Amino acid sequence: MKIQVKRSGGFAGLSDTLCDLDTANLAPTDARAIETLGRSLESELRAQGVAQPVGADLVKYEVTLSNGQGGRTLVIADDGSKAMEPFRRLLDDLSNFAGRKSP
Repeated sequence: MKIQVKRSGGFAGLSDTLCDLDTANLAPTDARAIETLGRSLESELRAQGVAQPVGADLVKYEVTLSNGQGGRTLVIADDGSKAMEPFRRLLDDLSNFAGRKSP
């Protein structure tokens, strides 16, 4: 599975890539952990059915999950509300993992 997380927006309108991982290049234990995080993010989004807030200065996350059978992109606008906490934790876990694995 490939997982890419891009962040954009905010007051400064900056854009950066928080995570760009291919689990095929990881140890099996790490690969399973990352794939679980990716699936958790997707199912959390579906389960909560979070209505996307509107605002030019909101931070937006674009999460692309892909495997050999296709891919999907989730766009999450973070309005800072309590409902967004599960997404922020999952995104933090992914970006922290990516940071540990960077050369």
